[in-house]
Parts: sequence; structure tokens; C-alpha cells
Amino acid sequence: MSLEKEFIPYEQALALKEIGFDVPTLTAFDDEDGILVSSYSENVFSPINYNTSGYKTSRPEQWQVVEWLRVNHGIWVYVVGGGNNRYYPMYQDKNQYKLALDLDKCYDTPQEAYSAAFDYILNNLI
Repeated sequence: MSLEKEFIPYEQALALKEIGFDVPTLTAFDDEDGILVSSYSENVFSPINYNTSGYKTSRPEQWQVVEWLRVNHGIWVYVVGGGNNRYYPMYQDKNQYKLALDLDKCYDTPQEAYSAAFDYILNNLI
């Protein structure tokens, strides 16, 4: 089994851009329709030659958002597994330990749970 990259959706990328997300990414969205441009092109989006100017927004992976929220906003995002392969999104801020969403809501994959946590944080905490 190989690890797959899990990118955030266009709407989350736009919301992150609005609050100052500026981490280098290897792909970007080109316009308001969320059209994806470039996929790991050494000439356009390499860590050495990072340049997303002229594009609508970058397209980060989930781990980049987790780390950016921790470093820039003091919010730790993580997922805990419940029984029957169900996953719960959690966050911890510098003041207290909290659930990102209510325990009645769980997700089929950790990636879905992370996405739900990002939505909650972007809409309620930042």
C-alpha cells in the first residue's frame, strides 16, 4: 500500500488564501471554476522555483494545512479513530482541548475527517 497525496478542495484553498496561507505547493487552481493547473512540473511548481503568481490560488495537501494551522494559528488538528473504522475530527487550540465537530458526526476516512475539521476551523475559529 502506498501513501496517496490528499489535496484540499478548491473552496478550502480560497478560504486559506484569504487568511494568508502562503506555503509553497506543487499545484495550483487557475480560475474561479477551480481548474487545476500543473501537476509536479519542475519548471513551474518545484520547491526551488515556486511561483504561483498569475494563478487563482495554490492547492496544498492536507498535511500542509495541518502544519500551517499549528505554526500560524496555534491550532492542532488531528483525527481519532472510533470503532468500526469511523473517524472523528478534533482540534486543540492554545486555550483548551475541544472537539472540532460533535461526536454524533463521524467520517468514513481520516481524510474526510480532516476536511471537516478544516471547514469548521475556517468557518468558526479564524
